[in-house]
Amino acid sequence: MSEAGHSAGNEVTSIAGTSPFASFFMAGFECSSHRRKDGVRLDLIRATSHYLHALGDYRGCAELGLRTIRDGLRWHLIETAPGTYDWSS
Repeated sequence: MSEAGHSAGNEVTSIAGTSPFASFFMAGFECSSHRRKDGVRLDLIRATSHYLHALGDYRGCAELGLRTIRDGLRWHLIETAPGTYDWSS
């Protein structure tokens, strides 16, 4: 087996130690903010209170050894009008 876990002759190759991620396992926080067909916006960052507890959420991930975390931006709060950006959210 090669370092990538494939048998010899396989087209997939890997260079050991070149992962762009800081840990094999990764965490992610739900961040959907789309509108439903009835016009109601779903804001899952707000619904889960992640925006209030983000630092504690990140600490918890670190305590579990998770060093790579996917998070999202609530674009509907950032670009309130075309070309107008508020990054405070």
